[in-house]
Amino acid sequence: MINVRLPAPFLKRIREILADEFEPFLEALSEPPYVAIRPHPIKWNWTHKQLTEHFGHGKPVQWFPQAFLLEERPEFWKDPLFFGGAYYVQEPSGLIVSYIFKKFGSPSGLVADVCASPGGKTIQLLSLLEKTGFLISAEPVPSRYPALEENIIRWGMLNQALVRADSRAFASLPNTFDFVLADVPCSGEGMFRKEPKAVKFWRPNTGRKLQAIQRQIITNALITTKVGGYFLYTTCTFNPEENELNAQWILDTFGSAVQSIDLSELLEWNISEGLKEWQGKEILAHTYRFYPHRVKGEGFFLALFKKTDVINPSTPISPYQGFEYKHVDCHIPFDLPFDYKVISSKGKHFIVPTEFEGILRIISNLPVKYTGQEVFCGTNKPAHPLALLSEPPQASRIALSYEDAMRYLKGNVPVELSDNYALVEYMNVPLGWLYKSGTPPRTKNPLPQSFRLKRSLPL
Repeated sequence: MINVRLPAPFLKRIREILADEFEPFLEALSEPPYVAIRPHPIKWNWTHKQLTEHFGHGKPVQWFPQAFLLEERPEFWKDPLFFGGAYYVQEPSGLIVSYIFKKFGSPSGLVADVCASPGGKTIQLLSLLEKTGFLISAEPVPSRYPALEENIIRWGMLNQALVRADSRAFASLPNTFDFVLADVPCSGEGMFRKEPKAVKFWRPNTGRKLQAIQRQIITNALITTKVGGYFLYTTCTFNPEENELNAQWILDTFGSAVQSIDLSELLEWNISEGLKEWQGKEILAHTYRFYPHRVKGEGFFLALFKKTDVINPSTPISPYQGFEYKHVDCHIPFDLPFDYKVISSKGKHFIVPTEFEGILRIISNLPVKYTGQEVFCGTNKPAHPLALLSEPPQASRIALSYEDAMRYLKGNVPVELSDNYALVEYMNVPLGWLYKSGTPPRTKNPLPQSFRLKRSLPL
């Protein structure tokens, strides 16, 4: 909830937009933000009753019933299942991406998320893909990329690749992706309740400054979208310059090459239609707004477009350093329930299902940093990402109590092994490995530092 003074220019603009709903909007900002969890579709296919028993009272999110809206935010760091990737903590409004992809997406196709970190919407798309579908997710900011990679590792799916580059890299792949999402950098006004510190960084001209960046991302995203495919534009702001004016700019700029998609069924969930006019500019694009006094979620905006003709870059695209890799022999000391190849790129090794070799060739001119999941070669130390696969290795398993699971997540060795390797699990969800090494052999915990529990153990 907001405990800081909101900027006067923001309040003036939102009052102009909301009119009679301005006071309910302000009252909603004084309430705690909503939170939801998106259970893993394979690792943790629990019933509503089981979710209620684990988290307390809650109910399905209206526009995506597979997600669970919590009545209050628990301390997720105390839950081993969170560390095992059994669920992802999600802002409820943003889950509309799942609804739209289920209706308009291509679950067996090639999908791109061009502004991906920390990974919530990437995980939504990945969870809805069939095994033959493939997702490319990009994050250009070095400081934001690690969170994306860690969340992808926890989710444990193999039909994906991560790119550390901005949207210009995708313009080098014209007419390629069946569905493209751009959740663009924005002024963040919709997150004021969830993240009050965002208020301190807000400036009246932030939206106008970001607009040029947003439009470049839009252009690159539309170039890489297939003819007949869909482009979803989203923000977490209320600013019309970043929302409706950008949506109308798409229609004005690309004309008959794009079609604005009517999503009026969203109004049944108290989602609002976007503005039809702003400061003398008529808005013909179909746009939709989430207000915290109308829905159980934070501020959000979306507009969906179908690409109906080729869009070419206006200037030549500078080539990026592509994805150079080679196939290698790598001994993995346990069986995996799928056919795979191991590839090597820039000193790292990745396990990739055999059927995706063709896709890797398609995206080879993108600066791919991570794909499939990482494995270690030439060592008996098991790689953590393999433990978290949605289809885990066929290895010995050790079920841990809650107390031992938390000790393991702190980096301790809660049990001694009789075998050389074992997956440790909590409530049937693997958390990581224990393995034996050294002379004489002793049990070790190879959990990477970035995946360990940082806080003191709960009493």
